[in-house]
Amino acid sequence: MNVNDLNKRLKNVDSEEQLSLLFFKTNRKMHGVLHGKEVAIITIKDGYARYSYVDSEIKGYCTINKLYQYLTF
Repeated sequence: MNVNDLNKRLKNVDSEEQLSLLFFKTNRKMHGVLHGKEVAIITIKDGYARYSYVDSEIKGYCTINKLYQYLTF
């Protein structure tokens, strides 16, 4: 599975289970779409994703079905 396939799957995620499975299947690092910083932590809870970046004070929060707009593999 290449990066394009991973990002297509990320775009079609609509549940926490699908997102967890995608992360489990891949040991790849995620990056921010806008500035390319590496993601340090992603927490999934109640249909929302919270994330933070390595060496940055930036924190993000969005619904899991919109995560593809902010993060990429």
